[in-house]
Amino acid sequence: MSFQTRSIADTQTLPQRHIFPLSRGTMTLDVTTSKADVTGIIKMAERQNPKRAFLFVSTVLGRHIPVPAASHRRVLQALAQEAAQQIDTARDVLVMGYAETAVGLGAGVYDALRQSHMLEGRAAYLPTTRHPEGRPVWAGFSEDHSHATAHNVLVPEDPEIRDVAFNAPTLVLVDDETTTGKTFANLLAALAAAGRTFERICLVTLTDWSAGEVRKSISELPFCQQTDVRSVSLVEGRWSWSPAAGLAEQTIPASKDRIKDARIDASAGSWRAGIMGGTSPETDALMRWLPSADECGRVLIIGTGEYVWQPFRVAEMLEEGGYQASFLATTRSPVLLGETITRKAIFPDHYGIGVPMYLHNVDPQAWGRIVLLNESEDLSGLAEPLREYLSTFAVMTPAGRIHQFNKGKLCA
Repeated sequence: MSFQTRSIADTQTLPQRHIFPLSRGTMTLDVTTSKADVTGIIKMAERQNPKRAFLFVSTVLGRHIPVPAASHRRVLQALAQEAAQQIDTARDVLVMGYAETAVGLGAGVYDALRQSHMLEGRAAYLPTTRHPEGRPVWAGFSEDHSHATAHNVLVPEDPEIRDVAFNAPTLVLVDDETTTGKTFANLLAALAAAGRTFERICLVTLTDWSAGEVRKSISELPFCQQTDVRSVSLVEGRWSWSPAAGLAEQTIPASKDRIKDARIDASAGSWRAGIMGGTSPETDALMRWLPSADECGRVLIIGTGEYVWQPFRVAEMLEEGGYQASFLATTRSPVLLGETITRKAIFPDHYGIGVPMYLHNVDPQAWGRIVLLNESEDLSGLAEPLREYLSTFAVMTPAGRIHQFNKGKLCA
């Protein structure tokens, strides 16, 4: 299932054409605008999904490929700088990101905007989530092409976040990539049904494969015709997929296993109802547990599903302490092994829903220390196949407690 990428045109000139021959078809990307090296920020892989056979795999997102924290921060700053030029920074701004892939990216764009000191008004972040956990839902929709369709937007619990969410004139809407704009449109339709429209919307993506058509299509929606819609991305162009003939249809993997006691601690999951201000996870116990930066080697911080922004912040705080720290998160996305996805662990989901989850491109032997961040003080959501795959690692809980595992077993 290996494939090769070939670029037609010099990498310093535009337009460019990149062709990705895959086992189930050929993807052609025509790049018209680029603020980054295209082949440096994305790779192609194949999804086990009958609705869409291909997957754009970001090398800077921290979802399918481990990413150094500093590299991810640079991308966040670049996107925030682009977005800030398209919004009225004197007024309140609501930033939103999509579960599960872009939850951390959205939080990061919000955080980079906040840290840039370019915003004079208030700003808050509110993600979509697959796990409302009994909290009041403000809006919801389904993602048609996805393997995991339900999106919920929770009613913010904090009064100030709620005021920004319900009244900010500007929406910065963040996703890792866009091809048709349907996911943007679905969320905006759900918000409009809840009585929410905006004076300005800025669509922020790593890659926009609609050749800019998404911005136009969003501006033509009935509830956006009075809205100033803008878009920014690191790479813009158009994609074309040519499926191979005569192949059997893929089926989405199902899981028979369910972790009945898995749950999210109420305090740990509160970020799903909005974030305002900085995020500084408790890392004192982790810093005491780790050897010195000189002795430790590379550190990998692993998030669980939607719980990815906090793991990134832990990795970033370790970097600030002199460690070589990268991060990524487990995912519900069923991706096939190949040149881009070289390793894959499969296990029951952390949340007890009963879907398979995956950890991609992690060779446990390649890291000096591995630390997995759990959304509960209870460790029952860590499935045995994942523990056995990681073998020797530590788990950090929301309270900052460290639990060590050896050969997949919890140490006494």
